[in-house]
Amino acid sequence: MYELMISLLAPAEPHEIDEWVEEQVQRLRDAGEPHGLLLGRLVRSRPQQGGHWLIKVDRRARAGPPEKDVVLAAIVIDLERLGLRPALFAATGRPRTLADARRPSHPPARLTERHGQRARRSPPI
Repeated sequence: MYELMISLLAPAEPHEIDEWVEEQVQRLRDAGEPHGLLLGRLVRSRPQQGGHWLIKVDRRARAGPPEKDVVLAAIVIDLERLGLRPALFAATGRPRTLADARRPSHPPARLTERHGQRARRSPPI
């Protein structure tokens, strides 16, 4: 499963064209819905995310990789033609959980169980 997001960068001050961008995204939302591609709501992005707005893309009803999805490509091209400089981001695989990220644990060895030169020099516990 792919988690997709489109980042948009405004050609002018974003606060001046917010309403226009929302209208354009709604038009694209309506065009993609019959084909099983759903665009989420338009949200403001943080500066480190690289754009002015973000749109989540839901492709659950569509099969295949996003790079071969013609409906998604048409939406991205339309956003580009509008001058919004779209960038498509995809996260693949499942997110790692804390339990997955931890290293396998081994029971701690007591100092007295150690063997070798260092164990002899260490004071007992």
